[in-house]
Amino acid sequence: VEYSGKGAEKYKLVEKMAKIRMEEMEPTSFFSGNILSEELQQPSPTNDLRLSFLEQNKERLTGLSYNVIKANLLEDVMSFNLQQVRNYFRENGKKISSADRAKFLGKFHGLFFPVNTHGIEDKYLSYSKDFIYYQSELFSLDALIKTGKYDPTSIYEDILKYSRGKQSLEASIMLNFIKSGNSNSVDSLYDVAEKYMLSSKNLDQLRRLRKRSFETLPDYSFEDIDGKEIKISDFKNKIILI
Repeated sequence: VEYSGKGAEKYKLVEKMAKIRMEEMEPTSFFSGNILSEELQQPSPTNDLRLSFLEQNKERLTGLSYNVIKANLLEDVMSFNLQQVRNYFRENGKKISSADRAKFLGKFHGLFFPVNTHGIEDKYLSYSKDFIYYQSELFSLDALIKTGKYDPTSIYEDILKYSRGKQSLEASIMLNFIKSGNSNSVDSLYDVAEKYMLSSKNLDQLRRLRKRSFETLPDYSFEDIDGKEIKISDFKNKIILI
């Protein structure tokens, strides 16, 4: 692919970096997700080589591009580990005793919290979609282990507690509400969330998400196949197959 114009240098470097791989030195066994009996997967030689390549070409990039690419690379390994833990817990969580669940939660927090920012400034982390998404998945899994379900309130509490700066906090809040914005269970959180919005654009989007959460289908009536009058409101709180 030939790149030109604004950002061309960045895309060329990212493309070259993606081709770097040391297959003969890649790990032969992988972490299954059971943190009570296994160690986390360590960064592969390929990941280290890519980071080294990035450092060597640092001067060819803007501060923003360099730090965002670095954040994306560093989160790649932790995202794999997190995915493995999530898959393991979804498959085995209901079989785990209360005592072992408490141990699992404690080990999980010890390994994944506080969120490792790798020394990258918050103003750059907020632009790394990989980092923000990783953080969202981390908080979602924490809520699942603690409550046994997807719990927007628990996730929101983690965002406020563990986000390392105002900008990544704002980005994490927005992602959380985009993912759960159509759930009435988060309505009480919107008022609090608004005060953490740094940009008017995100504030407007947050308010639109809140409005969307409570939009309902206008009530109207129609005849069924037997000629009986039916109203949409007759199906309130019922599952409808369309």
